[in-house]
This record gives sequence, structure tokens and C-alpha cells, in this order.
Amino acid sequence: MKSPSHLHLLLYSGATFTEVAPLLGFPWTSRTTYGDGAVRTSDGLTLLPDEPLEALGNVVSGAVVIPGGDPSDLLEDPVALAILARELPRLATRDDVTLGAICNGALLLARVGLLDGRRCTHTAHAPYATAEAYPELMAFAESFLGPAVWCDEDVVIDGRIVTAKPWAALTFAKVMARAAGQDRPGAASRARYLGGRRDAPGQDPYERYVIELSALSGTRAPMATIEAHVAWLRTFEAVGALELAGPLAPSQPGELGSGLVVIRAGSLAEAEALAATDPFVTSGVRMARVRRWQLSCDDNGHMLP
Repeated sequence: MKSPSHLHLLLYSGATFTEVAPLLGFPWTSRTTYGDGAVRTSDGLTLLPDEPLEALGNVVSGAVVIPGGDPSDLLEDPVALAILARELPRLATRDDVTLGAICNGALLLARVGLLDGRRCTHTAHAPYATAEAYPELMAFAESFLGPAVWCDEDVVIDGRIVTAKPWAALTFAKVMARAAGQDRPGAASRARYLGGRRDAPGQDPYERYVIELSALSGTRAPMATIEAHVAWLRTFEAVGALELAGPLAPSQPGELGSGLVVIRAGSLAEAEALAATDPFVTSGVRMARVRRWQLSCDDNGHMLP
């Protein structure tokens, strides 16, 4: 018999719910949200948590997940912070619990000392998150992220703690589901996102396509264009069409950035039309080449950690 698997979501005003929404597509035994009173997310949703923060002490097992967004109000609330400082370290010592944080959710783990000396990823140390662009965030984050070992990876697993960058929400969800004992990470979310778009039972008409983004000589992407590109990626993520996205490592020092995006689309022509709307492409700082992706990352696991 399959073991129970439980999802526990920590909510707060300013959280970005879309970063953890893919987790809801998996067949959890139970789903519980935690927070003190109604919260207003950065996505414009008003959510009423099932349990108060104090109830984190009653977690039975499973995945405890913290979304990104702007957690400053929570971090500046002495009562809430005292609860998190007590309960999160307790959960981190348990073999039947995996703690996960995406984007700025990692700030909460860092604030209670759980990232000290640990490998992790978070937005604050990303190349585009410079002190000049985000002075308040950088000063705020550096006050307690210093002891963490930052890794420039989309998802980082260190023991029972998982951290992720904001554009890796689907991969993050798969990793957390697998850690919590899901038998087929990816299968449930694929059914949820694409179940209404099938030509026939068991047949998925949507293929995967790779968008290769190459930097044009002498051009660099300004911050506004990078932010617009991330927002563009999230439009695909919101409908389950984004499989993978990220930069490619430079082959030599000083090489301009390039990257790839893997999406689901009905045809090559459709994928090419979608690629043409990427702000990187429309602004002229990147050139896009689109090709069909041959492997299934859900069925063969080639894109899973």
C-alpha cells in the first residue's frame, strides 16, 4: 500500500502563490495551509489558512513548503518569527519531513539559522539581483544569508532541505513530491495541466520544443528586459506549459549569456510564434532558435534531479 504523503504550505501576506501552485497537482493524502489570519498574496489572491502558525508543531510528516514573494512583514513580526524559530528547526531534524523554500522563501529558513553552512540557492545572490538594482533587498538579505553556501543552480538539495529559484517552480514541485514519497512525480501534475487538452484518452497532442536563446554580439540584457523575460516564462508556467528554463554556463570568460527554454506547444509553428514574443527576442538582445525536443522529461526523468 502506498504510504501517506502530506503537503503543508506556509502562507503570509506578500507570498507569491504561483510559485507553489504546481504542488497542488500531486495526489497528496492531505493539504494544509498555515498562517495567522487572512493573507493577501502578491498574485492578488486573498487566502484563509487552515491552521495558525502555531500548528506547525503538529505536522505529522511530509513536505513543508515556503513560497517566495515579500516575507518582510513576517520577518518583522516578533511573535510569528518566534514561532518559526521554534518550529522550523524542529521540523528540520526529522527524517519524515522535507523543508522546501522557493525564491525569497529561503530568507525565512536563513533567518532561523537553517541555511548556515548549507548549500542552497535563493534570489538574493543571483547575478541580476545586484545591490544597485535592489538595495533594500540586498541589505536585508545579507544580514542573515552570509553563513549560507550559495549555489547557482535552479534547485539545490542539502539533506532534508530543498531551495529553488523562482522560475523552477515545476521542478521544485517534482523534487518536493518525490522527497515526500510520491510514486510518480510529474504524472499527476501533467494530468492536471493537460487533462483538458487531449485529443483522446491517454494521448497527449502537445509536443515539447526547445527555444535556444543566443546573445547577439555586443548586447547585454538590461534589468527591465530580464524581469520581463521572467514574467513571460511565468505565463507558460501558469498553464503547465513550461518544462524547463535557465541560463547556460559560458564556455569562456566574458562570453555573453545564453540559455534555453523547454515548452509544450501544439506544433513547431506555434512554438516559433511563442518564442517570437519573448522580451529577450523582441528587444533584440537575444536570437531564438526553436527545435523539437525528443525526450519526455516526465516519463524518462532526463530533466529531474
